[in-house]
Amino acid sequence: MRKLFLILILVCSALPVLAGVRDIVGVVRTFGDTKSRMTCAMVVGDGGYAVAPYTAVAENVSETLDNIVTDPIFISSFTGKAYRAEVVAYDKGLGVALIKLPVKGLPSAPLAPLSVYNKAMYGSYGELTQEQYVGNKWGAECVALTTAEIDGVRQYALGDWLTSNIFVTDIDKYVFAFLSGITPAKAVPNGAVVHRDGSVIGMYLDKLTFTGGRRNYTYGRVAMSHEITKFLVKNGLSGDALANPPDATASGMTGGGDAFPMRLSMYTLSGRGDDLEALKIADALIADGGSDALTLIVKGDGELAKGNADKALESYAAAKKADDTDPAAYIGTAKAYAAAKKDKEAEAELKAGMEKFPNSAEMAGELTNYYYEKEDFDSALTYAKRAAEISPNSLVRRLVLAKVYKSRDDYQTAINIIGEAIRISPDWTDGIYFLASTFEEGGDMTNAEKGYRLLIQRAPNNPTYLLLWASFLADTGRAAEAVKVLEKVKTLSPTGSAAEELKSLEKRLTKGENDE
Repeated sequence: MRKLFLILILVCSALPVLAGVRDIVGVVRTFGDTKSRMTCAMVVGDGGYAVAPYTAVAENVSETLDNIVTDPIFISSFTGKAYRAEVVAYDKGLGVALIKLPVKGLPSAPLAPLSVYNKAMYGSYGELTQEQYVGNKWGAECVALTTAEIDGVRQYALGDWLTSNIFVTDIDKYVFAFLSGITPAKAVPNGAVVHRDGSVIGMYLDKLTFTGGRRNYTYGRVAMSHEITKFLVKNGLSGDALANPPDATASGMTGGGDAFPMRLSMYTLSGRGDDLEALKIADALIADGGSDALTLIVKGDGELAKGNADKALESYAAAKKADDTDPAAYIGTAKAYAAAKKDKEAEAELKAGMEKFPNSAEMAGELTNYYYEKEDFDSALTYAKRAAEISPNSLVRRLVLAKVYKSRDDYQTAINIIGEAIRISPDWTDGIYFLASTFEEGGDMTNAEKGYRLLIQRAPNNPTYLLLWASFLADTGRAAEAVKVLEKVKTLSPTGSAAEELKSLEKRLTKGENDE
């Protein structure tokens, strides 16, 4: 197993590396409503907090609205362990988020004061848009997680990037550094730690490219260390500990340091729903002594995917014993009971989890799903409302709430909930489909057609949505139009259920022609 997770250290320059800089680097793993993501971060203060880019914990809902994932997983490159963390503050303008860890004593970043930038070139934002690079010679280095394919296997490593030039300017109420002359050419990951002369001088946020001239000009935008310090102090951290963090008390990795890249791979697999492959890594970590709660939860998910409900229950129980602070163990236990046809135990587990984690939208959502499947729509509505209250910016929570109202034949309330969400996020195709189908089920064919047309406008090459549109046309007596839509679907070479639905609709329309 360890051969598959060889740490590849990419050394791209002879610039001296800040002692222990790799030890302060971590990875934030979030599992949002629509997708999971993995972003670099750095430990700060007393070793019990981490700073990550704002985009690591924010799911974009609309131009003006984000849904914050409040319970990310933090994986330390020093200990190799994963921790269920908590987002306690964020600043979209500055581009950073503060994450509280359930431990203290990890190696921390010494954040440099503003004076470290004394020799950097300052200017206006407009100067960045000129048809030439601006800035002066001012070297720094970025350290972050990177990936590489080795023998067909994705490997995780900590890599280095050199920067040669800097330009400092303000945007709104914050001052940012813009780095250029970055080598190697491979993009610097968001969340990279930027350091110089023995201190951390900032966090790499994103790449900014100016176009329109004879060539493009690209800079790396950095949240400067003194701005990060002000944000952290405002949110209760000690300025002294940020500038001069205490010595680490945590123990580093044993066994050659494989735990860090192995956990990164495990959560990548878990994030894309490949629980069986994630199980293989979880088993390897546990065999090496990594029986922490989060790994045991992943193992439980894998055993459940294999159909081993009893083994899954054992893993979730062990996870609770190791650290009973993660709602995922309760949710997994309930699913395992359900798989074993023990509905009363599943319901009791979910209720116990809701009592222990009253502010968990995921817990409330699972209870909603449980009662929805049992067609106990009154109970489902109670928990759907709770989930939407806990996570008001979540489109998924709004959709589930609307579905429950629809199941209670309260079409107008369902339409109002989704209509408001679509006004916030006009390109939300799942919501548009629900709106159209709800109008149709309620007998309002005029608005249903408007909804389906909007759906096809937003996703013109989605076979599933095109088939829904064709079915609607067929149901409303427009078989010729439906056939034209099916011809387009054929050009998209649908697979799986879409291919089966295509055959079914073709058969239905052909039968209709024959009947005539």
